[in-house]
Amino acid sequence: MTRRRFFNIRSSLTVVFDDDVTAEEKNKNKIWKVALLFDSVLFGCRSQERPIHLNIDEMIVPFSGQCGIRQYCPGKPNPVCIKIFVLATPDGIVLDMLLYQRKTIFPDLIDAGYTLGEAAIICLYDTLVAGHFLYFNRYFTTVKLADVLLEKGYHRTGTMARNRILKNCLLFMKRSRGTTETKCRNDGTVNIIRWLDK
Repeated sequence: MTRRRFFNIRSSLTVVFDDDVTAEEKNKNKIWKVALLFDSVLFGCRSQERPIHLNIDEMIVPFSGQCGIRQYCPGKPNPVCIKIFVLATPDGIVLDMLLYQRKTIFPDLIDAGYTLGEAAIICLYDTLVAGHFLYFNRYFTTVKLADVLLEKGYHRTGTMARNRILKNCLLFMKRSRGTTETKCRNDGTVNIIRWLDK
């Protein structure tokens, strides 16, 4: 090995001593051995320019090795994976992310009655200022989350699963293809639009 290559490897190598990390920190942060690398990537993501329209979604990273945060997601092309909640631009540039670490990721918000998707969005919008337009899929969309985001000054748009629509909101059941219908809450802050495309 050449001297130059040795110094390049030495300058890029980081050593974490197991005894320097307490058992409580190990339980709280499942990726404590690579936390410095993850934090440096996160710092680079958070320093990017933030446009007004943003997307929040989950990113599935295929992984088949041994890891405490590995997930099994049936129906995905690579079902064994690591799940990351991501705040991104419409072009796909990652601006912020949260690594899903099972029960240790949002203990306070889950105890307060939020779902996992709601808690992920609440944690991801902490780095934003009011006025952004947030778009997300049905995994995250609830009426409760719409109220929280409206209270904080964010605009939101998302697809919604049929079982999350309020029971007293009667939208059409049997209509022809191409039909649309809109229901608006009494205060005018939440609209539900349904269309038949099949």
